[in-house]
Amino acid sequence: MRRSALAANILLSLASLLVFFFMLESVQRIRYWRRHNDTYWLKYGFVRRSKETENKMTREIDNQYEKEHGHARIRIPVSMKKNYFKITPGDHPLKRHKDEFYHVNRMGFRGKEFSKKKEPNTYRIVVLGASSTFGVYNEDDFTYPALLEKMINNENNKRRFEVINAGIGGFTLFNIRNLFEEEIAGFEPDCIIINSVFNNWAVPYYGATPCRNILRLLSTKSLFLLTMMEKLSIIIKGRADNLYIDWRETAKNVMIDNKLWDNYRSDLQNIAKYCKDNNITLILVKQGINYIFNAKAGDESLAIWRDVRDRAYSIISEVSEQNGLTIADYTHLAGTAQSGDYFVDVIHLTNRGNEKVAGVIRDCLVRGGIIEP
Repeated sequence: MRRSALAANILLSLASLLVFFFMLESVQRIRYWRRHNDTYWLKYGFVRRSKETENKMTREIDNQYEKEHGHARIRIPVSMKKNYFKITPGDHPLKRHKDEFYHVNRMGFRGKEFSKKKEPNTYRIVVLGASSTFGVYNEDDFTYPALLEKMINNENNKRRFEVINAGIGGFTLFNIRNLFEEEIAGFEPDCIIINSVFNNWAVPYYGATPCRNILRLLSTKSLFLLTMMEKLSIIIKGRADNLYIDWRETAKNVMIDNKLWDNYRSDLQNIAKYCKDNNITLILVKQGINYIFNAKAGDESLAIWRDVRDRAYSIISEVSEQNGLTIADYTHLAGTAQSGDYFVDVIHLTNRGNEKVAGVIRDCLVRGGIIEP
C-alpha cells in the first residue's frame, strides 16, 4: 500500500512538473509570437524558419547591437574560392576600433597594393597565416609583415624588399596550401613564410560533453529552454564552457587523430617540395601561444592543450630538418610574466609583439644570407 502511494506521489509530481513546464513553454512561445509578430515562434522546433523570419531576426540583432554599442554591427564581406575565402577589397573597420580601418588591396590581401608581376631588383616575401598574421587588432602599418618590410628595407639599400601579408583570419594549413597553390605561387615569390599552428586543432574540433549534447538537442524543440540557456551564458559570461565543453576529452581526441597530423605534415611537405623545386626560400614559424593570458583571466582550460601544441611544433621541426629549412621561433614571447606586453589574447599580438616577431623573422633572413646583418 505504501509503495503504491509513493509511486502515485512520484507520478503526480512528475505530471505537475510537466504541466508547469508546458505552461512556461506556452507563455514563452506566445511572448515571442507577440513580440516579433511572427507565427513561427508558436511552432518553434516543429517547422523550419522561413527566409522572412531569418531576415527579421537579423534586423532585430542588428538593432540591438547598435543600441548597446552605439554603432552598427560590423560585417566583413568575403568572396568564396576553392577551399578558402578572401576578404573583399576596400577599407573595413578594425576589430575593437569602429573609427579605425584596415585596407584590403585589389588582390584581396591586407595592406598596400602590389602587382602580380614583381618589380625589378625586388626580393618578394609572402607571409601566409591566419588572424595573428593578418593582424586583427593592429593598424595596417603595425602588422608584423608590414613591420618586417620596414625593418629590412631600412637596413639594406642594395635591393628592395617587398613583404606581402597573405594572412586571412580563420585559415588552417589546408586553406593556406590551397591559397598557395591557386594564387601565391604565381606571384613570383622569393621567400615564403608560413605561420600556422593554433588554428589547425582549434578550428576543426569542438568537444562537447553529454550534458551539452542533451541540452542542445532539447533546446531545438523547446523555446523556453533555449532562452534559459542563452540567459545563463550571458549571466556567467561564458564560464559554462567547462560544463558544456570537455576540454580534456577534446585534447585527447586531437592527439589520437592521426589523420589530422598526417594531413598537417603532408601539407607542409608539399609546400616545401614546391619551394625547393622552384628555388623559393621557405621559413616555417613556431607560433607563440600564450596560455598565461588565460590563467590570468581565470580560464586555465586551454593549458591542457600544451601537448597538442608541442606535437605541432615537433612536426614543424621534423619537416624543417628533412628539407633544410629555417625556423622562426617566437614561442619564448608566450607564457611569461611579460607576455601581456606582446599578446592581446592567446595568439593575437600587440603592436609591440608584432615588432618582436618581425625581429625574429629578420634574424632568420640574416642567418639564411638573404639580408646582411
